[in-house]
Amino acid sequence: MQKTTEKRVNKLIEGMDTKARILATLEAIRNDDGELFETLKATAPRKDYREIDADETDTIEACESMALHFDRAFFMTLAERNKLEWWISDLAPAKPEDSEGQSSETVKKIEAVLSRRSIELASMIAAIKKVAGMVEIPLEAMLCYSAAIHTSDFQQFDKPDRADPDLVTEIVEALAGRWRTHRYAAFCIDTVL
Repeated sequence: MQKTTEKRVNKLIEGMDTKARILATLEAIRNDDGELFETLKATAPRKDYREIDADETDTIEACESMALHFDRAFFMTLAERNKLEWWISDLAPAKPEDSEGQSSETVKKIEAVLSRRSIELASMIAAIKKVAGMVEIPLEAMLCYSAAIHTSDFQQFDKPDRADPDLVTEIVEALAGRWRTHRYAAFCIDTVL
């Protein structure tokens, strides 16, 4: 008797349209009817889908993400550096030095920050080059969405000898983490930093 009932239920389930199957499945879940739920799941129609290769699209999206994050950090740091450079060249000489030499001390502090921003820019470029090497994608291809790579500023700060090795490692780790979020990217970062 149980087999006959089971066959009738299966026959009814097979004839259901998609909307009815979904509602029956939700009702089975609501009623905590595990047996009916499993039957509905096991008899669900199977479909084959065609899609663009996820490895390809995720790799392209990963490159776009790298370029956008690189550009944002590069241009923000460059803007701050340029603002400091402008201040030193245009405003600092015009400020009269007070009796305690505070103006020249301020300029020295600003020059130190200016130098640090230059080191940060060189470190960013060294880091993105290292990540491109890790995933074995040419830098120009990885940064195909980048505006920064085509600027004279990029060329000006593309000086590995000016990069801070610790900062490069920190940036590489952050970029590698961002790359890993694109789990289907065809090029993997498996290198231990």
